[in-house]
Amino acid sequence: MNVAKVYLEMTNAQGLSKTVAITKVCDAVGLKYNSGYATAWSKEAGGRPIPPAVVKKMQELVAFYVAQDLGLLITEEQALLFASKLAPNT
Repeated sequence: MNVAKVYLEMTNAQGLSKTVAITKVCDAVGLKYNSGYATAWSKEAGGRPIPPAVVKKMQELVAFYVAQDLGLLITEEQALLFASKLAPNT
């Protein structure tokens, strides 16, 4: 599953719009928000590539959410460690 899709699903469940969610993750990695990101990053394929630093941050942010969704009995720290091992090197 696409990490951006999961991130947007998670933030939507938290009551955030796509724009706010993408702005937050961009701010977290020092990337200037672009209004085209919401459309491009929510596509399964063929959209604008997501910068590796953003992918890594999204993986960190969704790790525990996904673990809970799958019924895994792990801590938030364990989920974060797992996500960091999967993330691109930035």
